[in-house]
Amino acid sequence: MQRWILLSVVLFLGLLAGSTLVGYRIYKLNRPHPVWVPLPINPELPGEKKAEIAADLKTKLGTQADHIDGGAFEPESDCGGGNLGR
Repeated sequence: MQRWILLSVVLFLGLLAGSTLVGYRIYKLNRPHPVWVPLPINPELPGEKKAEIAADLKTKLGTQADHIDGGAFEPESDCGGGNLGR
C-alpha cells in the first residue's frame, strides 16, 4: 500500500514538473519577438549622409543598429536585437 502511495506521489510530481516545463516553453514561444523592418534611405545620397541619417535614427529610436547596407538597416548577427525592453 505504501509503495503505491509513493509511486503515485512520484508520478504526480513528475507530471507537475513536465506540465510546468511545457507551459513555460509555450509561454516563451508566444512572447513578442523583435522584428527586423527595413528602413529605406535614398540610395542616391552619399555615404556620409546615410551614416548621419542612421546615427540620427539610432538616437531617436534608442536602438543599436550596427550598420547600413543597401539602404536598409541590417539585423544583428544573433537576430535577437539589442536590449528591447526585456
